[in-house]
Amino acid sequence: MPTIGDLYRHFTVVVNNGSGCIFQPSAGDYTYIFTVKHNLIIDKEINDYKKEDIKVSRNYEAYTKNIFLPVTNVFIHPDKDCAIVQVAKVTNEEESKLKIGKLKRGSEACISGYPNYMRKSQTHNPEYRTSLYATVDNERTFKYERDFILREEANTTNADAAENIIGFSGSGIFQERCNELYLVGIFPKLNDGGATHNKVVGLDLSVFEEIIKSESLFDIDEIKPKLNVACFLKQSWKYVALAFLLLCGMGFVYTYFSGTPDCDTFTDQSDLNILINGSIEKDINNNIEIDQKLNKYLFPFDINNNFIKGNTATTASGKLKEISQKCGAHLIVSGNPVSCSFTILDDSISAYFKEQYTLFDFSASNLQSSIEKMSCLLQCYLFEKKDLNYVKRKFKAPTCLNAITDNQDAVDQIILQSVANNYERIGKKDSALITLLKISEGGLSPDTVYARQERIAEALGRPSDAITAQTGMIKIAQQNKDKNAEAELLRKRAKNYEKTGEKSNAIEDYKKVEVLNPNDKGVDAEIEKLEDQISNRPLVNVHATFKVNALIKVSNQLILAKQFDKANILLNKYKEVVKNNLELASLKAEVDYNLGNVLAASISKTLTDLNKRLNTQIKVDAMKRSNKILVQKR
Repeated sequence: MPTIGDLYRHFTVVVNNGSGCIFQPSAGDYTYIFTVKHNLIIDKEINDYKKEDIKVSRNYEAYTKNIFLPVTNVFIHPDKDCAIVQVAKVTNEEESKLKIGKLKRGSEACISGYPNYMRKSQTHNPEYRTSLYATVDNERTFKYERDFILREEANTTNADAAENIIGFSGSGIFQERCNELYLVGIFPKLNDGGATHNKVVGLDLSVFEEIIKSESLFDIDEIKPKLNVACFLKQSWKYVALAFLLLCGMGFVYTYFSGTPDCDTFTDQSDLNILINGSIEKDINNNIEIDQKLNKYLFPFDINNNFIKGNTATTASGKLKEISQKCGAHLIVSGNPVSCSFTILDDSISAYFKEQYTLFDFSASNLQSSIEKMSCLLQCYLFEKKDLNYVKRKFKAPTCLNAITDNQDAVDQIILQSVANNYERIGKKDSALITLLKISEGGLSPDTVYARQERIAEALGRPSDAITAQTGMIKIAQQNKDKNAEAELLRKRAKNYEKTGEKSNAIEDYKKVEVLNPNDKGVDAEIEKLEDQISNRPLVNVHATFKVNALIKVSNQLILAKQFDKANILLNKYKEVVKNNLELASLKAEVDYNLGNVLAASISKTLTDLNKRLNTQIKVDAMKRSNKILVQKR
């Protein structure tokens, strides 16, 4: 069990020059940071923020090493100084679930954060985090605010109090009850700018409800205080006797109607033993549908499904895992066909996911999605564990790929990488590369994904796709401040730019290498060679007076008029010009695509990103194909 100190460390995070509190809803694909709006504003002159400037770290040591949680969205209150930062899901540790409490006058509270004076000093504790202790006082005029009276050692009448509290903005305000931690508010500011009183201000969590409701982030009940019966009884001993009598009276009835949770032992050999968290009698239609869909979607593998016996509504998750493991289950599925969670019980499966795809600890968390997508994930995993001959005979792309869009969650990204792994195993490198290129921003394990993209693209002779992979790898090298790796990758990308005819881009990369490694004398020769080629290259080799801009203009007019045949004849006439100009190459790809001469998958991402019409058309076509597949047959 984590101590109270462990929980303070777990839930207190750094947000730019301030602090925040991490909050994980029981369901969903994201984690949320409660903080104040002014922590997000870097440029105070324009009084605005940019998402890319928001740096969130689990602790200050990570912050100094530029290890940040990936920010996916930001939601600010239009009037109040509060904000919620959405990041990729980082935890779902059941033993550390944060409880929500309500502020009560006269009760003790603790403000946990990363003040600036501790960040700057080397003489304080290595956590750089500390706590302010205070007593909850009166409500203020603004209904969401409460006064907090600080203890003497943190009294704001001290000369350096105002400076010492800088950096606490956005900190969580906590209370300890029955050896558990409750979040009761967020700290926004001092009582006044001059810090002339011994009070600070706290924001009640209800102000964050307005953001959560307006943006539909998660179930609003998650941040509403709930009565902890066990704690209440401990603190209110006079109710213990009454509670005991009531429980005794209800005990027999509960046992009779609910039954003790149990399950039949899995005896037959199979690829996967799945325990459905629901009896065949309870929610019969829902549970039977889950059973049928698991067998359908996990074909051709041999799957054993069992139903749990008894009522698990009040069974602790740890106890349920223990019961299920004794029965021989590899995993538990809970929920319904549209939204379910898979709790992995087999350590070998957890270890494989953790090693192959992500740094997250899957053994301590649930994977959550639809029954179809979760089954798709397991099917891909089982193919990866099978021998090569079996995969060659049986593997084909799962239908769930059609439902994966640009807005990908962790399950989507693992499926895509697993499909690519299986494609590569059976020698279908082209299909493997197309699948890898669909993964957003390198997925959960970008080092692995980008490296595989580059290797396959180079083997297939597809420099444009190699450039895409190398661009992602360069970003990682920059984040790691590895100048040698960055310089080497820039050199490789420059060579690929030369192959695609983008010589200006190649020169830019070589110039960056020159800055990173001034001793690399070979770069000068490469730059000089390319500049000579550009300066000596004729504008057009068929008609000396024909201007590139004119060719672009006429081609665009023909395309907008849907005269693709005429545009094709024109662009073919000036092949050399098209070959050496990226904008003309993108127009040629658009014409070829509309004439049906090329498939979308064969067009490089560089060209589709440049040509917005082409990019949009391919996305729309992909959406239409997805809709056709999802339509039920009548």
